Amino acid sequence: MTTEKKRTPQDADKFIVRLPSGMREHIADAAAKSHRSMNAEVIARLERTFRWDEVDHPHPAELTAEIQYSAARLQDLIREFAMQQVDPDRGARAPVEGMVDDDDIELWPTAMPERTHKRKV
Repeated sequence: MTTEKKRTPQDADKFIVRLPSGMREHIADAAAKSHRSMNAEVIARLERTFRWDEVDHPHPAELTAEIQYSAARLQDLIREFAMQQVDPDRGARAPVEGMVDDDDIELWPTAMPERTHKRKV
């Protein structure tokens, strides 16, 4: 029977890190907002980035293509729906004149807008 000794803060792995100017205050603010110690804040954020790295994330271009496809499909469905509405003057299901204008249902711009902010590295 083996008994494992419970780890205490005194015998935990230690790693000294040099922080850039202002980073300590940034960590302290984040820790205070999340009601944990600075150490716990750093650990939580490191764990979150490791979990993020383990997931296979799609490339932004793939997401853009998927959104554009979905928007185009939605436009088609709106047109189909409008074409099936009952026109009271004509009786049967028929396109209702003026009900749908392609300009009114443009859901995605033809060009992606430029990013307005730079990502901090």
